[in-house]
Amino acid sequence: MQKQKIAEKLIEFRVAKGLTQDDVAKKLEISNRTVSKWENGASLPDLPTLIKLAKCYDVSTDALLGLAPGQQQGTRGAIDSLFEGKNRTNAILTAFEIAETTFPSFLYASKYLDGATDKDSIPPFPTDPTMQFSSVIAINDLFLFSLQSKDVNLATMLLRNEANFAWLKNPEKQKKLVRIFRFLSDEETLSLLYFIHSAECSDSFTASYIAEHTGVSEKRAQEILDEFCAVGGCKQITAHFLTGDVKIYESQGDGRLLTMLSLAYAHAFNKKMHAYRHIRNSKMIEEVQNESIG
Repeated sequence: MQKQKIAEKLIEFRVAKGLTQDDVAKKLEISNRTVSKWENGASLPDLPTLIKLAKCYDVSTDALLGLAPGQQQGTRGAIDSLFEGKNRTNAILTAFEIAETTFPSFLYASKYLDGATDKDSIPPFPTDPTMQFSSVIAINDLFLFSLQSKDVNLATMLLRNEANFAWLKNPEKQKKLVRIFRFLSDEETLSLLYFIHSAECSDSFTASYIAEHTGVSEKRAQEILDEFCAVGGCKQITAHFLTGDVKIYESQGDGRLLTMLSLAYAHAFNKKMHAYRHIRNSKMIEEVQNESIG
């Protein structure tokens, strides 16, 4: 019974760290078969190896043995512990590392999650329809915004960058950025994007197919789809038939555009409903002498 309990803890902490059995084997310079035996309860690591495992998983040996809570302190407590003793710079880099590793870790762990449905992936929202929870943290190094509502569930983080946002002044890059925003600033475009991102729309389609399902004229649909390809998020091929050539468009959706639109929605409709707010500013751009625009 104790062997199985320890085996379960070894799996739990390894998965929480986002590691494979091969990763652990390489770190400890052992075979992955040995790691597999530990995790199926066939054998146990000796004390020196147990200490190495605890360091590898950032937990205590008691936690590995199931004698202490280890990481079972809730998400907030586990994350808070990662910031203990860090200075401002390292804390911000840790925040980015957490965001960067969360989804890959989820992908790895998701194979252990059975019976989940699409509905399960929607966070709960307040029962009071007048309340929508959003939060803002803004300091000179980092801006984080999250929103929890029936309309938008969003979490996004922006950090300062080495380029010092100089691309905002680059004429060529300005043109490309403006082109994207112009593309998104049209009602018919938004209608098409809604349909293209729905499960109802196939991954490959023609302008006539899109027109039929959105009420937009076929000519206008083709114009929008061509521009969609130009700004990214859609590909175009030409199919040759006896009756003539037909443009075939391919898109599985573009999460970046949906994120941009969600941020725009939050900016327009969720200005005052904050669960908490850390008030400083978002002046991330430093004054740089003799700055070259790249």
